[in-house]
Amino acid sequence: MNKLFLDQLQLLCADLKQQSQEAEKLAKERPHYAGYFEGLAIGRMQAYIAIECLVEKRDIAGSFSGPSRAVVVDGDFTEVTK
Repeated sequence: MNKLFLDQLQLLCADLKQQSQEAEKLAKERPHYAGYFEGLAIGRMQAYIAIECLVEKRDIAGSFSGPSRAVVVDGDFTEVTK
């Protein structure tokens, strides 16, 4: 995969993890805002899903596909004898 793409994903994941830790800490300190923190958790979950979808699309469209049928058909094969 593209190095820049992977770097951006790592930064996003690190940011989401930091936000999650801060929200958990604040949720314990302020239990009367439980609904607010649940909303933040839902937002983070949506971000995780969006990242996962980007990675899946990138894997499909990326350059790490196997050899094409044309390469296999046109390949030069020699018989292996023992």
